[in-house]
Amino acid sequence: MASPLDRARQMLEFPGVVKKTAAEAMGVKSSAVSRILRGERKISAVEFERLQSFFRTIRGDGVEEPPAPGPSPNLALSPIYPARALLNGDWIIDLAAEPIQRALPPAPIRGLAEVYGFFAPDAAAWPRFKKDEIVWISPTEDPLPGDDVFVPTERRKGRSVQGVICELARPRDNSLWCRRFLTGELTELKGVGGRVLKVAARQS
Repeated sequence: MASPLDRARQMLEFPGVVKKTAAEAMGVKSSAVSRILRGERKISAVEFERLQSFFRTIRGDGVEEPPAPGPSPNLALSPIYPARALLNGDWIIDLAAEPIQRALPPAPIRGLAEVYGFFAPDAAAWPRFKKDEIVWISPTEDPLPGDDVFVPTERRKGRSVQGVICELARPRDNSLWCRRFLTGELTELKGVGGRVLKVAARQS
């Protein structure tokens, strides 16, 4: 019979489980989850119970024990890339970097081609987006006015993309406009460095 530590590892490594969110549910830091996965830290009874409850919520079926380790072919895991914030409010997504992890996107975009996510690096898009929640991008979907979008303003070294996250406004005089979440300001976007990307979902 698997030990509580082995069962905890299986749940933490189950496809679709976001390590940072699991850590918050357990009441520990992300580094503690990493140490548990490496076998460098034991898991307390309270932490294990919280993890089980979190896992049942993820599965949505009341199952306490995860299935045998190994990805399911029916689950489409998408990469989550590192991102950082600039002083001017722009965000940089490093698409050339190794993904921080892979996770199961929310149902509406699950299985769509080229979907990826990143953790919101600061509160520049508050109150619409909270710091550290996952922002999911769906490059193959065409955004419409009123949609949340990530607008590339500069292509940086490699595949890094610098841009602003905002609400797409109706075009004016063939110009691209968007509304900043933090200030509510309507801004004309000039010198767009790439295709406007639809923010298809967000996930705490």
